[in-house]
Amino acid sequence: MQLDHYKSLYLSKKRKTEEKKKFHTLLPKHKNRKPMEIVTRKPNDAEKRLAQDWTIWTKEVSEFPWHYDEKETCYILEGQANVIDTEGNSIVFGPGDWVEFPKGVNCTWKINSPIKKRYFFG
Repeated sequence: MQLDHYKSLYLSKKRKTEEKKKFHTLLPKHKNRKPMEIVTRKPNDAEKRLAQDWTIWTKEVSEFPWHYDEKETCYILEGQANVIDTEGNSIVFGPGDWVEFPKGVNCTWKINSPIKKRYFFG
């Protein structure tokens, strides 16, 4: 009986972890190339409160190259963007998404509708 209880707790914790983070790995179009790994998911309430203290960035519909010298975490408030890496792999995100860009990513931002986000580097 006690074993069933621990098994239930383990499975519940595992399920929550899987739901909490969904990694969107953009598969490379060419073999032997490392994929761009950007984490996109919905933030929990604590993360939303944390992001309230972050700087706000807005940008009109546009397209521009970007390099991440360090990790960036952002919470999208409005708009939609498509980020494309140097291999042509892309990911789309919009309002309510929590996005983490790893250090070293080279990409192009394609803003489809005016975007507003809170962001933090490091």
